[in-house]
Amino acid sequence: TIGFGGVEQRVNERNLEDTKQYDLVTNVSVGKLLPKKWGIQLPLNYSISEETHDPKYDAQYQDILYENTTIDNSPNKNESQDYTKRKSISLINVRKDRTNTQKKARFYDVENLSVSYAYNETEHRDYNVQKHLDQNVRASANYNYSFQPKSIEPFKNWGFLTKKKYLKFIKDFNINLLPSTISVNSNIIRSYNEQKSRSLVDGLPPLPTLKQRHFMFDWDYTVGYNITKSLQFNFRAANNYLYDDFDAADDIQIFDNFFSLGRPDHYHQTLSGTYKIPINKLPLLDFV
Repeated sequence: TIGFGGVEQRVNERNLEDTKQYDLVTNVSVGKLLPKKWGIQLPLNYSISEETHDPKYDAQYQDILYENTTIDNSPNKNESQDYTKRKSISLINVRKDRTNTQKKARFYDVENLSVSYAYNETEHRDYNVQKHLDQNVRASANYNYSFQPKSIEPFKNWGFLTKKKYLKFIKDFNINLLPSTISVNSNIIRSYNEQKSRSLVDGLPPLPTLKQRHFMFDWDYTVGYNITKSLQFNFRAANNYLYDDFDAADDIQIFDNFFSLGRPDHYHQTLSGTYKIPINKLPLLDFV
């Protein structure tokens, strides 16, 4: 409240505005409300808050108490309040857990998928800013699957190799026919910012509304392949797209054409490999 402060503070150092605010935050595991046999994990988070600041003095004529101002003696009376509102909603790592452990996992099972969504919005206005809007949204989908190893050991049953200790590394030679892991990730990341400042001088035209958009669509895939127990390869490719197929005058909001890819902006790929020298297969070094 106005005038609040410590005993040691002077009058002009104390609070010069009335502040009102509230915050509401809730976390609900919606999956708990569904049948357990479905195995649905659906964590929901929602929050909202509002904050207002009423000044002691009028924002334009700072020698007049705000409570004594009228539209006649202060044309901008209704714009003196500082107001901020925030809200967000998120669904993180929504998925279906595997409930039947006896059933063999398949690459097309829905349990390999997970999705997430998060949205944040901030609204603000004060004496200088007529409207400020900041929005951010992120939606993602992920697919992950690990293959059961299917390896071949062609020399395993060759008898003379078993008797020769120095040929153990040949006997244990193996090759895997299937990749080990595969994953695909996609993300839609968008931000929208809009601001309109007040024209505080009588007679001047309204100031323009400034808008900034950053709409991105990213996706990548990774393949892990353990060719042998000692030789592993990992390949990853990432693609970044930018959606800007509109004019500056177009009224494109954050959810418009939400699933449009846009134009390619960046591509990156990496291939890495590791090899473990099987020196433990040699008799003199089998302690390693």
